[in-house]
Amino acid sequence: MALLRVITKEEVEEVVNKMAKNKALGPNGFTIEFYQVAWSFMGNDLVDLVEESRYSKYMHQGLNATFLALILKNRKLDKLQGFRPISLCNVVYKILATIMVNKLKPIPPDLIA
Repeated sequence: MALLRVITKEEVEEVVNKMAKNKALGPNGFTIEFYQVAWSFMGNDLVDLVEESRYSKYMHQGLNATFLALILKNRKLDKLQGFRPISLCNVVYKILATIMVNKLKPIPPDLIA
């Protein structure tokens, strides 16, 4: 079954290289550009981390850390509708989530009539 298949270095590298650049920093202060530039010496460790999460069905708590920020939409500070919430997720979390989505994408058409 495709969901149980080992995640390859090529899969992780493709996800890392296709992620949108110039996004806000995550809680650890790194952007996707860091992982793209550091791929040559960090790629294997990142693949090991992704595969460990898949195999153990456990994600390290720090990877799932997210900051929530409220961005001012208009000058109405007295109501919550005057703010737009954004979440600043850890980049490794985004990589893991994208890989899981990619594995799941082919399945729904076979299940939905």
